[in-house]
Amino acid sequence: MNTVIVTLLLGLAVPAAPAPKAERGIPKDLIDLLPEDTAAVVVMDVARIAKTEFGTAFWKAFAAAQGDDEPIRVAEVVREVEFALIAQFLIEGYSGDFCFVLRLREGSEFPKDLMAQAKKGGRDATPEKIGKRTVYPIGSPGASFTQLDDRTLMVVLAIGNARQVEETRAAAYGDRDKSGPNAVLRKMLADVPADVPAIRLYGSHRTKLGHSAGLILAPYGIEFEQLTSMGEKLVSYRGAIGLDGGAHVELRFTLKDSDAAKELLNTYEKGRADDDVVREWRNACKAVRDGDEVIVTGKATRGLIDRLTTNQRK
Repeated sequence: MNTVIVTLLLGLAVPAAPAPKAERGIPKDLIDLLPEDTAAVVVMDVARIAKTEFGTAFWKAFAAAQGDDEPIRVAEVVREVEFALIAQFLIEGYSGDFCFVLRLREGSEFPKDLMAQAKKGGRDATPEKIGKRTVYPIGSPGASFTQLDDRTLMVVLAIGNARQVEETRAAAYGDRDKSGPNAVLRKMLADVPADVPAIRLYGSHRTKLGHSAGLILAPYGIEFEQLTSMGEKLVSYRGAIGLDGGAHVELRFTLKDSDAAKELLNTYEKGRADDDVVREWRNACKAVRDGDEVIVTGKATRGLIDRLTTNQRK
């Protein structure tokens, strides 16, 4: 998966139909694997998504956004993965790095396929030991993975130079005194709502949440720097993506106070609309302020998601 896919997953958030009680909750062992400096997490019930008509179109749109040289194909993820967490972490100047924690289907051959691809890479695919993990580079210089057990993989996409890639891998794969993300984000992940969406989004970070929100709101035509300048005024955000019978959007941002909420709403309202696809997406949405929160709602059609995906590739 590339940053186009991550951007759209972070940027389209909508409520879904209720899930059976058996499907509620995020496995604690997966939460514990998230990097400590995680700012945002996308939670994906891949098996549920794949069973919906809208979900099928959703995956096809993301598959079309992939480059031919990407080693991990969306089609294989849909076929082999049951549940996934996508963490955005180590944010510096822009979007940061990404960690994919994947819970596989019983008997999945996905780890063997990745191992085979790593071996084809030759000399540059020599594994390294990071903490207790054996880490294999795959595809681009910043991509790597490790197999945690028969049904769990961790894939890391590091962005930056060689030193930054090394730091990213140490943060994701290395031994830590404390497992998982910050306490606020962990609580958000643990507090599962009564109606569990197939895709959920949570964000909280002491200093870099504006950067994360900048990535989320990019498909809405909002300049990245407009969000990063808000600093600690942005406290948290959450949303979800439901793919049954259409996609109704709700992104909920919590600000430090009502003045900060007014500032964010003003930023949203000034978002550019000079691009046809962005203008179509903004016309399908609206933003309102409720006290110290800003709530973005709307509806995404299958065609619009496809056009947004194509647009983000340009």
